Amino acid sequence: MKENVERFDICIVGASIAGNFLGYLLSNSNLRIAIIEEHDAIGLPFQCAGIVSQKLAKLIKLDDSLVLNRVKVARLVAPSGKTITLSGNEEPYIIDRIALDRWFYDKIKENPNIKYFLEEKFQKFEYSTENSSKIVLITTSKRKLKAKILVGCDGPLSSVAHSLKIRNRVLYATQIRIKANFSKNEALMYFNKRWKELFGWVVPEGDNQIYRVGLACSKNVNKNFKKFLKLINVNIDDKIDQQGGLIPYGKLNKMAFSN
Repeated sequence: MKENVERFDICIVGASIAGNFLGYLLSNSNLRIAIIEEHDAIGLPFQCAGIVSQKLAKLIKLDDSLVLNRVKVARLVAPSGKTITLSGNEEPYIIDRIALDRWFYDKIKENPNIKYFLEEKFQKFEYSTENSSKIVLITTSKRKLKAKILVGCDGPLSSVAHSLKIRNRVLYATQIRIKANFSKNEALMYFNKRWKELFGWVVPEGDNQIYRVGLACSKNVNKNFKKFLKLINVNIDDKIDQQGGLIPYGKLNKMAFSN
């Protein structure tokens, strides 16, 4: 019996902000779009410090409900303890990252041309030909799909990128949310040779007195994070919750491939 394989114009792998926003941008077209997401809930797990430039508002119309705070000051702290304070008109947003991911999902999930496949993992793809046209045959953990275009929006360890032999250089990041007495109007960045690739951070969520305290580096992230918390007098046992993730860095050699 011939296998029934559903066909789409575009298949997007990953239903976080990149995948959902791309789906939203294409939602007024007549294109049939598949969006594959390995988790069963959009926006989870939470893996972001949530501080973004207000330039984001030029790309995305941010609803007020998505903005938790605006930071007026950035304070850079050197290993010696000396600080540089920066302020201006920028005032970055502290966003509710989970809600942002769901914002675009909620806008397009009922669109008849868009179909989500949740709790389904992309496994591989191969090029094929159908009616003299080149297509991409996608295999997930549950089915096969056909599409004219495949887009990888599946993060720093992208399975789509891996299939194309792209390897991202990554930093390892960890973060806790904690009630503390830092200033709600400033973001702190701590620089140190132990985590020289980036910095440690303290980001205020707003009036709730909750702060996102994290660090990213290329190795020994847990050991360095403990040193960082000791430096700023934060007890990890007082955490509300904890997140971990990867931050890609460096230049992509190639972003688009022809089939």
